Amino acid sequence: MELTKEKKIIYGVIVLVVILIGFLLFRNKKVPQINTINPSVMQLGEGQVRVFGHFSCLPLKSGGDSQTNCIIGLKTHEGVYYGIDISKAKAADPNITPQTSVGLTGTFAEAKKVNDGTYKDYAIEGVIDVLEIGREG
Repeated sequence: MELTKEKKIIYGVIVLVVILIGFLLFRNKKVPQINTINPSVMQLGEGQVRVFGHFSCLPLKSGGDSQTNCIIGLKTHEGVYYGIDISKAKAADPNITPQTSVGLTGTFAEAKKVNDGTYKDYAIEGVIDVLEIGREG
């Protein structure tokens, strides 16, 4: 059975319609995406992220002792540091300790927050405006 030119065109149009319908149905689905450079950062959509790690003193850009002037932040499993603003965070599990692996959900703050004020002397990747704190997993 040989396909005529008209049948090829009809099949082609059907395939394009199916692809278009699939695109329209799934284009707004929020599928978490893992950052391949830093797997501890998961993109949730609408600007929200979930970052995994544990609480730690942020390192100084100068390389000096950050323990004497400790600003608490998040250190990911890959060793990347983030400043954290927990002023809008929901109440966390009271049993979370500095050694507990946590997941912080929130948004990355504006660059101004990273470069000015509290975090200007610290070697961080960014600042997370935290909305929720939970145990990892």
